[in-house]
Amino acid sequence: MESLGDRLKIVRNHLKLNKQEFANAVEVSSPNTIYKWEHDLSSPPAKVLGKLHEKYRIDVQWLVTGKGSMLADGKKEADILYIDLAVKLVDEAIRETGTTINNKQKDALVEIVREEMRKGAKAKIVGILKALKGGG
Repeated sequence: MESLGDRLKIVRNHLKLNKQEFANAVEVSSPNTIYKWEHDLSSPPAKVLGKLHEKYRIDVQWLVTGKGSMLADGKKEADILYIDLAVKLVDEAIRETGTTINNKQKDALVEIVREEMRKGAKAKIVGILKALKGGG
């Protein structure tokens, strides 16, 4: 049976994050902390489980018990991929500009980027479908 640590590793791998990126995402300072959680040497605090639910819509009950589905509220995998990409783009922009922002500002920026990506993808699809309709 999978442990909490196993499920945390499943989430991290699903999000395609290395331990450092995952540590940044849940606001812990060290990837060693992630290692300890994934190997059941210690457990993440409730705050971290809440962050995973807020940012990625991971079902906390599934994390703790293994019951149910990894994704809460029927969140589509594509939405999680948008969030993951948005986090990476924001992190890159922060590094490139040398800007310092707090976590609340970063979360707001990630949400803006995610929404713009979603809108852009939808607009592109609509354009393609209109072109197909006009040409067919």
